[in-house]
Amino acid sequence: MRRAAWVAVAGVLLWAVIGLARMAADVDEELDGARALASLFERLASASAMPDPDRARRLLAPGPGDGPTRHLQLRVTDASGGTLLVAEPEGQLPAPVQAVLAAVESVFGDTPSFTVAWMQPRPQGEAWQVALTARPQSERAEALIGLGVDTLLLALVVLGMLVAIGWNTGRALAPLARLVAAIGEMGDGEGRHPGVRRLPAMPVAELETIAGALRHLDGELATAQAQRRQLARQLQVLQEEERQRLAQELHDEFGQHLTALRANAAWLQRRLAGQDELAGVAREMAQQCEAIQQDVRGVLARLRPPGTDEAPTLLSVGHMLDALQRAWPRGAADATRLVLDLQLQDAQGQPLDWALAAQWPLSAETAMVLYRISQEALSNVARHAQASTARLTIQARLRAEGRGLGLDWSVQDDGRGIADPAAALQQGSGLAGIKQRLWSLGAELTVHPARPGTLLAAHIEVDLPETVHG
Repeated sequence: MRRAAWVAVAGVLLWAVIGLARMAADVDEELDGARALASLFERLASASAMPDPDRARRLLAPGPGDGPTRHLQLRVTDASGGTLLVAEPEGQLPAPVQAVLAAVESVFGDTPSFTVAWMQPRPQGEAWQVALTARPQSERAEALIGLGVDTLLLALVVLGMLVAIGWNTGRALAPLARLVAAIGEMGDGEGRHPGVRRLPAMPVAELETIAGALRHLDGELATAQAQRRQLARQLQVLQEEERQRLAQELHDEFGQHLTALRANAAWLQRRLAGQDELAGVAREMAQQCEAIQQDVRGVLARLRPPGTDEAPTLLSVGHMLDALQRAWPRGAADATRLVLDLQLQDAQGQPLDWALAAQWPLSAETAMVLYRISQEALSNVARHAQASTARLTIQARLRAEGRGLGLDWSVQDDGRGIADPAAALQQGSGLAGIKQRLWSLGAELTVHPARPGTLLAAHIEVDLPETVHG
């Protein structure tokens, strides 16, 4: 609002300057009119005292130095009615001024003119008649022009204030679009949004308060989300530890008993040789024990992925996924064929030998997330997709600065697809579990129709220790 105030002050000062200039001009015009009228009366007095009428007429004749009178008309006539002198207040008024004056007079009425007349005696001959008539039109014209100047000045001041207010308002409200965009970014519930961090200093204190609150809220959201991700990773670690414990107990206890049962069944088969009925029962017991043992091995493989070690690398993750592929069911007519595609690239996108993946260590959480989401995604394909082929792809690319990896993970099938991916993410534990595990690493699961089939994809950024170089 300061600019509008400055415009108002400038307008008042300009009005004062114009008023003073107009006052000086009016005073000069009044003095000129008074001087002209005094000069006319002085000439009239001198001429009326001259006995020679011709000299008197010449003295009254208009001269180049005569100026207009102010709002008065002076007329001098002789005894026969002949005009000796006419002094008018001013020339013809401009047509627009006359039109406006006529309109004003039609509304407010006309100011009547009046005339003062007297006889001017002469030394010889008959006296002259002198008539002094008031002309209010000129006064009204001057007032009208003054009013027009004041109105124009007022309009300019108001226009200037409106322009200043509009400019101030536009400048003050211009950041609102960025504030709204920043608020929209924060709708995902995450933190450290670029739009919030790049908010400039606001030109208005109230908007700066809002921007400061958004920056603070964005930081708090980032902290809260980091804590949630840390908690999710800890829960996943606890789950994996519990799976490891269960796998160990199954292996140590259940596996030992199954081995003993199979040994007993084999002994019974040998002792019951020749007793076909009893030997068949013993043989069936041995087969059931073998089937149970195979099931236990499958459960152990799901609980404790093969190839798991305490210092996983990108290569060991590949081994885990390769074991997952080898364990994939084959042979059935309706079985889905699994294709594993592991790619390694340098910072320029040039392919590298996958064996070099041993140089890039991963955290245990990252390695297990990659394995579990692949396992869950492929299980979903096997159970629901009715697909002939499923492709599991991991494309690892070294960052330009050599301090990290970008992992592009995807599972694509050619099955019947997912009618409503958003609803599928909310139902069950399949896609929702994949999404939760990826979220714990700061990644986002995307679900796209593949026509036919479905494409699950995610991009994971992995920070590497400073000692690792590609």
